[in-house]
Amino acid sequence: MYKLLANNFQHFHLGLIIGVGLYTLSLFSYRSFENRPILSLWSYPFFVVIIFSTLLFLIILVKTWRKRYKNQQLEGHARPGLLFLEFATLFWGIAYLINTADDSANAGRITD
Repeated sequence: MYKLLANNFQHFHLGLIIGVGLYTLSLFSYRSFENRPILSLWSYPFFVVIIFSTLLFLIILVKTWRKRYKNQQLEGHARPGLLFLEFATLFWGIAYLINTADDSANAGRITD
């Protein structure tokens, strides 16, 4: 049961998708204090971070969709190192979203 759950979690990259998605979502709550040339909300460096994380999120989604579409299966059992990476990314995204929900200025600290 747990092995099947771990294989599906790793096969569909749910940790990466949810973690990077939550991180990207939390970036949109930030408002630059002084310099706001992009949509009167963000500075240029922070907008680059938003674009990069959005592209990373879309690349992960497309890669997972194509893998699912081609019905590629993991050979044998789930690799523990990649599974831990998935969970680490998931919990990092959750923590970043909680930190940003507490104070939206915390989302901008990624550029420090």
